[in-house]
Amino acid sequence: GEIVDRKFQHGASKFIADNKTAFLEYVVSEEKSFLFLLCSSGLKTYEIKISQQELTKTVIAYRNQIAKRNPAFLNIAKQLYILLLSPVIPQLREIQSVIIIPDGILWELPFQALMSEKDRFFLEDVAVSYAPSMNALIVMAKIKNKNFSKQTVLAFANPAFGKEATEKVQMVFRGIQLHALPDAEL
Repeated sequence: GEIVDRKFQHGASKFIADNKTAFLEYVVSEEKSFLFLLCSSGLKTYEIKISQQELTKTVIAYRNQIAKRNPAFLNIAKQLYILLLSPVIPQLREIQSVIIIPDGILWELPFQALMSEKDRFFLEDVAVSYAPSMNALIVMAKIKNKNFSKQTVLAFANPAFGKEATEKVQMVFRGIQLHALPDAEL
């Protein structure tokens, strides 16, 4: 309701320094899903009419086609773009950076690879990043403001997940499954 909307806006307002950043938070429920768009103009809510089961089936099919390098993935990329992004595209005209807060199966969806009707990947129009939650962003912002070394590192690996790590991730990310990354080792 309105109280939740105000809390969400207040928590995120410190991240919206200008009108170039938007947050897209998804909530997946059994019968339908919801999309919350937060940008400098405020918070808007959209209903996505697809069941959790159908969404899961579509996302898995999409990921499988990408993994097999099947060109047919473009059809599902467009279908998912229309379903998950097209409701907010008019509000993203001036946006340069989108922070996505997925839910459920959407954690396994590469939003940056979804394709518009104009045959453009979402990443071609905006910078895409992900966050586990608005609360996590607030904590990260506090940590970022502390004095840390200016050194950085970039690392790549083919992950091996232990039982404890898998259980912790599933608790935090609402039952998401951890899988090997296609071609990560290569």
